[in-house]
Amino acid sequence: MQGMIPSAVNLPLTVLGESLKLDPEAFKAKHGYDKPRFNQLVIFYCRSGQRSTSASDVAKRNGFCSILNYKGSWLEWVEKQNIQKPSA
Repeated sequence: MQGMIPSAVNLPLTVLGESLKLDPEAFKAKHGYDKPRFNQLVIFYCRSGQRSTSASDVAKRNGFCSILNYKGSWLEWVEKQNIQKPSA
């Protein structure tokens, strides 16, 4: 099951490290939204929590200091929201 938590933005792990090194203008031009500030709360999630853990580590190594990893990620969020999973 795939989806996105409302108000979240997508920044793939494969480009996260290089993207966080961009200046704010280049970041916005590349991704279409503002680069987070170093002290801004950023919450990472993925489907099951593994990539979000890696993403949190990448952000910390790049100087971001207000990082949270939603370990339950998308699967937990769907369950808590009682969203119907498509049948197989």
